[in-house]
Amino acid sequence: RLHALIAEFLRAMPTPDAHMVMARLGGWFAPRVSDGDPETMGAARGQLQREPEGLLQWLGGTSLAEAGLSLVNATHYANANGPYGAWLARLQSVQPLAGDTQRGLNLAWAIASLAQQSGDMSLAMETAQAYAALAKRLESDHEYAVAQGQIADILQVRGELEEALRISREEVLPVVERLGDVRELLVGRANLAITLVRRGRQED
Repeated sequence: RLHALIAEFLRAMPTPDAHMVMARLGGWFAPRVSDGDPETMGAARGQLQREPEGLLQWLGGTSLAEAGLSLVNATHYANANGPYGAWLARLQSVQPLAGDTQRGLNLAWAIASLAQQSGDMSLAMETAQAYAALAKRLESDHEYAVAQGQIADILQVRGELEEALRISREEVLPVVERLGDVRELLVGRANLAITLVRRGRQED
């Protein structure tokens, strides 16, 4: 059975083919998934939530590069709404093509973030460690701090609080303080505070 959006696109095309259909689907889904405007984001999310089957079909066949997705906004959407398996499969399928580039960093962050949200801590840790290594190769201190923050988050979930604290104190906070990255500094301090509370020592 054809999804309603696909059927509509087929009717509008004189000589439709699969590539044209996916392009039309991308033209509908990509802007809504990528929408980060507070004034329009709610309506866009509502439209997407009414098309779960169409979203799965689009994710199964789209080229993320051709779709023109904002990877950061798309990951925020996927973290909140899923479906995690479909998003992870699509992101992992294109990750090897990105190489040692900023797009490779973005994809690694997105996969680690989604894997953690979905509860797959093994994939989250593996990807966050690869993200940190790539950031180091590219000499991106900001991305390295973000990756180390992800690693600390995962360790905290696993209950490895001492190592999570060490990474927060030694690998994350000094870097974001030096860079003057206010957002990551606030995130890092909040995560450090949460870990200290969880550890629950008197001297903390």
